[in-house]
Amino acid sequence: MLTVWVWILDQVIKKLAINKLAGQKPVYYLNEKISFSLVKNRGAFLGWLKDKPAYLHVLTILSIVMILVIGIPYWTSGKGKWTGIGLALMLGGALGNYTDRIRRGYVVDYIAFAPKHDVHFNLADFAIFKGVFLVFIGKWIGK
Repeated sequence: MLTVWVWILDQVIKKLAINKLAGQKPVYYLNEKISFSLVKNRGAFLGWLKDKPAYLHVLTILSIVMILVIGIPYWTSGKGKWTGIGLALMLGGALGNYTDRIRRGYVVDYIAFAPKHDVHFNLADFAIFKGVFLVFIGKWIGK
């Protein structure tokens, strides 16, 4: 269920970002520590593989399948709570960004942080990062 909520919230926020930020200059908050602007990312992180969309699609699908294969035993057994939550967040984020790739041909990014206001993220990215962190925590606690 967490995966579905991450995916839905990610898509809603991206739609808002498109509606509110398209054609606008960056908007800064907290003494210019955070900025919001619309970025159409045709690659993965930092534009990686933007010139090879077929590879990016294959890698994304493989990642989603791998998360499912690893995650299903955690989700069905109730064991490894933190690892299961982490995998659910990763899956929701991966599905959110992949939905953009299929629907729009690019991923909608909209938030950046000082001092690098040229590196943009979205909710799906945060879910993936947090998910990876929780998987590591879950594996560490489990030992």
